[in-house]
Amino acid sequence: MSDARTTTFFVAPGGRADPKAELHATLRGFFSPSKRTLIGQDLPAQSVQCQFPARWRWLNQELALEAEVPRETCPKFDEFRVRAAATKATIVFSSYDLGVPSSVYGHSLLRLGSEKASGTHRQELLDWGINYAANPTTTSPILYAVLGLAGGFD
Repeated sequence: MSDARTTTFFVAPGGRADPKAELHATLRGFFSPSKRTLIGQDLPAQSVQCQFPARWRWLNQELALEAEVPRETCPKFDEFRVRAAATKATIVFSSYDLGVPSSVYGHSLLRLGSEKASGTHRQELLDWGINYAANPTTTSPILYAVLGLAGGFD
């Protein structure tokens, strides 16, 4: 069972609980020219290759898919890669605040750094931060802790 709970993360309807079905649906998606439309709010319709570039890369490496399926152009992903120009990734633990329930366990994020420079100095403030957060449904500190530790929030 996957820890990811959103249905848009999976190609197969039961992909969260059935990795084999997810793999088969992903491979079928790679061979299909159709675009997925129900992938999230304000997100454009896109192919399985473009929605899951890491899956494509790994499966293509393992199964040599490009011999059968041409690599699609993914403008949004390509734009992000150019803008981020990441050459390294760093896990950052910034801080915690015992007085704020949502901050008790700290704030961790992934920082994508590049070697972009202004003059002779690297501009760390221009790095990208990727955060993983929950959508809390309660303000009760006790219920918040229980649901947070048990994975009760989306």
